Amino acid sequence: KYPCARPYALNNRHKHMPEMQLYSGFQSILFTPSVAGCSRGMLVQIPMPATRLRGASLSAQGVVECWRESYRKTPAVRVVDSLADRLENGYLNPSSLAGTDHLEMTVCGDSRHLLLTALYDNLGKGAAGAAVQNLNLMLGRSPVAGLTL
Repeated sequence: KYPCARPYALNNRHKHMPEMQLYSGFQSILFTPSVAGCSRGMLVQIPMPATRLRGASLSAQGVVECWRESYRKTPAVRVVDSLADRLENGYLNPSSLAGTDHLEMTVCGDSRHLLLTALYDNLGKGAAGAAVQNLNLMLGRSPVAGLTL
């Protein structure tokens, strides 16, 4: 494909912007997508001023704990303290979860700036995985039956 990351939608207009605004409750969102030369894998990072959170004193670890509680019954989502074990030569590899159907997410930053980060295989956790989960639900099975967690 292409050897390096290539940013796009630099005018801050993207087809998913309306749904991001709807579900986040924020009208002002900075979205900077990029595509890279990997066949499977996605890294989503959202910078956010910590002051945008209710209870502005909430730390990165506080957000992680909130997510951990929210997703505790969701086996396909793993909330982790850090993605350091996913680093390869100091870099976060978007393909490190290729072949799996789960998502790993964390938050890093300080009292002023947070970076929300999600890492997943866009084929497994994306449309193909969603199709399997929907079929499982229609058949009355566990939503994660047949997925690689």
